[in-house]
This record gives sequence, structure tokens and C-alpha cells, in this order.
Amino acid sequence: MDGSRNPENDPGFIIKQIDTSIKRRIDERLAKYDLTAQQSRVLLFLVHQKGHRASQREIEKFLQVTHPTVVGVVCRLEEKGFVTTSAGAEDKRLTMVELSERSGRLFAGMEKGRIDLERQMYQGVSAEEKEELLRLLKKIRNNLREETLAC
Repeated sequence: MDGSRNPENDPGFIIKQIDTSIKRRIDERLAKYDLTAQQSRVLLFLVHQKGHRASQREIEKFLQVTHPTVVGVVCRLEEKGFVTTSAGAEDKRLTMVELSERSGRLFAGMEKGRIDLERQMYQGVSAEEKEELLRLLKKIRNNLREETLAC
């Protein structure tokens, strides 16, 4: 068998393994808040939006997931009291999602968990290597964005 076909030499497989490990660790840390990694990404996205508010369509684009997936995640967050939803002011067809007071109280603990995970992830990696890794990952991500794929 060709050694180049070994999964240990497959960048996509390695990235998937890293993603699985990160997701598992995030889910373990967020369990005490009754949140999943995907739900926390929505909350963190909203934190960085003006007014801590965004449309479901903006969340969909950010997460690169389908509309039904976003609806499900937002619905569960609303049931748990982390967000509220309302019709858009200018376009009633849009569903706007806004952080609740409850989610604001979570972010100190969530931020500490993020910093701890990042510290573990980059152990033994220099600042220059980290910068280069991020540059290369962003380049690969941009190469694979749907709108850049040729049909």
C-alpha cells in the first residue's frame, strides 16, 4: 500500500481529528452551562455583533450550516433562556436573535475555558509557528469556501 494514503499523512484527516478533539473538550467544559460547542459559537458570534443581535441568516452564513440547523440551534438556545428571537424591524421575514441577560453572565467562565484550551492546543508552538499555522488554515478555508468552488 502507498504510504501517501496513510491517514497520518492526510491533512484533511488530521484536521478532522483536531476538530473532533476540540469539540469534545469544548462540550465537556460547556456541559456545566447546559451548552454545546455549536450553541456556544452562536453566542460568541452574537457577542461580537453590534447590539449583541444578528439575523438567523447571518448566523447561518457565519457557521456555514443550513437554515434548518440554525433554526434548531437557536430554538434550543431560546428554550434554555440564552437568547430571544423577534421579527426583523425592517424585514419581518427575518428572524432576529439577541443575547439574553442569562448568556451575559456566562462569558467569564466560557472565556477562561477557551484560554485554557488554546494554551493546551498551542503548547510547544512558537508565536511565529502559530501565526503561520493560522495563515495557512485561513488560506485553505478560503480555497474551500463554497462561493470559490468551480462547478
